[in-house]
Amino acid sequence: MRFKHAQALNYIQEETAQAKTTVAKPYSIISIYNYTLVVIVWRLCVNSALDDIYLAREQSKKHILHVQK
Repeated sequence: MRFKHAQALNYIQEETAQAKTTVAKPYSIISIYNYTLVVIVWRLCVNSALDDIYLAREQSKKHILHVQK
């Protein structure tokens, strides 16, 4: 869990740094924030969905092995 938090924090910092270098207008700070927020939320949703799929696959493998015994 700590790794995921560290990974998410690192990703936020990278996205923020990239957004700051690509857009240099003063009023675009809000758009940088919005873009970063959308990317973070989207990535968290995708990661949690992929984790759910992985866990379901592992549980089904265990169930199949248990039934075969």
